[in-house]
Amino acid sequence: MILPFLILLSLFPTASWALTSAKSCTGVSGGGVGSGASWTNPTNACVNNTTRATYSGTGQAVLAVKDWGFSIPSDATVNGVTVTYNSCGPNTQEARRQIYSMLTTDGSTACNTTWKSTNSGAGALAFPYFSGCTATAGSDGDEVAGSTTDTWCTSTLTPTQVNSANFGVFIKDYNTTAHLLAADLVSISIDYTEATTTTTSSTSTSTTSTTLAGGPARRAAWIHGRPLPPAATFTPTGKDAQIANAGYVTYNFGAETASTIGTDATYVFRMLLAFDISSLTGKTVTGCRLTIQTGSSNPGTGTTGTIYRITRSDWVEGAGTGTPVAGATWNDYDGSTWTTPGSDYDGSTPTPVSFTPPVGAAVFYEFPDISAFCQDAITSRSGSLDLLIRQDTETLGAHAFNMRTKESATTSTKPKLVVTYQ
Repeated sequence: MILPFLILLSLFPTASWALTSAKSCTGVSGGGVGSGASWTNPTNACVNNTTRATYSGTGQAVLAVKDWGFSIPSDATVNGVTVTYNSCGPNTQEARRQIYSMLTTDGSTACNTTWKSTNSGAGALAFPYFSGCTATAGSDGDEVAGSTTDTWCTSTLTPTQVNSANFGVFIKDYNTTAHLLAADLVSISIDYTEATTTTTSSTSTSTTSTTLAGGPARRAAWIHGRPLPPAATFTPTGKDAQIANAGYVTYNFGAETASTIGTDATYVFRMLLAFDISSLTGKTVTGCRLTIQTGSSNPGTGTTGTIYRITRSDWVEGAGTGTPVAGATWNDYDGSTWTTPGSDYDGSTPTPVSFTPPVGAAVFYEFPDISAFCQDAITSRSGSLDLLIRQDTETLGAHAFNMRTKESATTSTKPKLVVTYQ
């Protein structure tokens, strides 16, 4: 059987990938294919450090990211190309955060005739929305173009082309309206299959031939000359639930497909989530990111929120839809009362994580890193990660944001926790 291989590389100004040679970001530029104002600090798209390459012009100038340093075997077959943009945009309108993407094999012209978008379709994909996104501040999220089976180009993509210093990706603003686009790190994954080989062995009595694939399936991921840590993805394990005060203190929302965090004119709403990450027992967490799909949100100007650790893991999700049934409520965690109404949570261990709530239309929102919570769950709580999300100011008024729950009918909109570890 022929097995696929995947190589993932990220550009860094001083990186050595320990493949065939050390490569740098000398191929990154902010123009050359478009017109108008160029990208600012284009080489910042090479380093994942919240110092970003930015564009806010009207001329749709192209950010060209080339010279990756791949060394795919010359007799391999390239199966697909996936480009990941770790990026952000501060405008709530998706059209103001959209980009076009193309591959180049010669460094100056695109090898595909249609600009790529997410899911490999025609059109644009959007940098993730983060209200605090600037050239040097705020959070990032990932958007992806292409796939493991999409070679982009109109003709066959060869290892020689991929290994060339001219191979790369073009990034262009979707429209001519001046709104900030900020790219923190652009990375490319190449899926390929090595050629089949035949070996022959002889003895005094027999000769045998064996057909071998190129080797075991593997992923070689390199960043700053070192292998990237592996990652595991989790969804809430059996329970997530909104709770609300005032007239809803005994009402359970465990079966709702969407929840609210914040306030309206009458109620305060908080969110409880639990993840089972016990499969990572013994591991050291290097990153932990929680992503949600929001709905229309208006948390209020200058509003902040915080993630806390719930001090008990025996709270019950329940099957209510804003009804007085068994399960977690403002008053109870499972027919027994919380020590403090609104859930029992630790204000110091691990250190609570502050965030700026999303604003505007539905977006995928990534909270700041919660590695300390994930490590604490693995080390001290048998892998049970129990989280409370709330807004810091809970004065009544229309100040809230919404999120999809694990009951959402669409898998991609359910809460997702991605943990990297070693």
